[in-house]
Amino acid sequence: MGEAVSKYYTFYLRGQYLTAQNKPVGHRRALDEYFKALEIKECQQIYRAILNAYVKLNDIDNTIKYAEKAFEFGDVRAMHLLGNIYYQEQFNKLDFDAAFDCFQKCIEKKYVPAYVSMAKMYLNGQHVEKSEEKYLELLNEALKIKNNGNVGEALEELGVYYYSKKDFISAVKYFEKSVAHGWIHSNFHLAICYKNGDGVKKDYDKYVEHLLNCYCKETYGELALLFSNNELVDGDNFIFETSIYYLANTGDAAGAIVLAGIYASKNPCDEKLVNYWLEKGFSSAASGNGLKGNQIEAIKACVDPQFHKTIDDMAQKYLKMRRYDA
Repeated sequence: MGEAVSKYYTFYLRGQYLTAQNKPVGHRRALDEYFKALEIKECQQIYRAILNAYVKLNDIDNTIKYAEKAFEFGDVRAMHLLGNIYYQEQFNKLDFDAAFDCFQKCIEKKYVPAYVSMAKMYLNGQHVEKSEEKYLELLNEALKIKNNGNVGEALEELGVYYYSKKDFISAVKYFEKSVAHGWIHSNFHLAICYKNGDGVKKDYDKYVEHLLNCYCKETYGELALLFSNNELVDGDNFIFETSIYYLANTGDAAGAIVLAGIYASKNPCDEKLVNYWLEKGFSSAASGNGLKGNQIEAIKACVDPQFHKTIDDMAQKYLKMRRYDA
């Protein structure tokens, strides 16, 4: 390995290490390392790393700049990410026109997730005239792309469509195909089908099995609900705590507060950790992420009684600040 290449990877790996700390100061220090690497070599890898750091720092102007730069070097995912920022109103940047343009650029590169994203725009009539025909056409085009590692996402979207139409048999067929192509999120949809008997015979074991094969916010919430209702067998505390931990890390307010309660129930109790998750939960609630006043009692029922007053105090704090949805 040449000296220049060696220096490039030294700076790049330092940046990756700092980024892994997932703190603003770490991301800023990582950028210093990435720009040193960039002076040595321009490539897709380094532009992607810079882009990810700016996304973490909520720096929209530089996110746009380096998404476009990464795309110039062949990173289609970067352009799709930018499209989703516009489409999902991240950083307060709702712009369906810009999103459509980003997705179109990705479709020209035969990038399947962009077909799915644009299909949703046609289904919802965003920027374009509403058209289920065009929606289905785009998804079916995505299925025809050769060497397609993302086909499972398009299959999942078709499953969701047919499920919404109450065609549960077709929905299950697409969810099963999606899972077979490695798209694990479709396990959640299959779990719900087995739970409700939609398109398949009700099967509790398969319901739980599919939940445990999927890692997403919905799954963690479903598993936590099963535990709180005493529907899981003894010894599943680890599954419950792990589910709540990942749910909390998705930004779910109730998940964060329940996690604080779990830590408060441990002996010895780490008060700093409890307060961290409690503050994170109510702060998330203030941003509109899944917690309302009528859920406070339900949350208290899931945690140790010694923690109830702390929850009430924190809820009152946010109520007084008019940041909490009562």
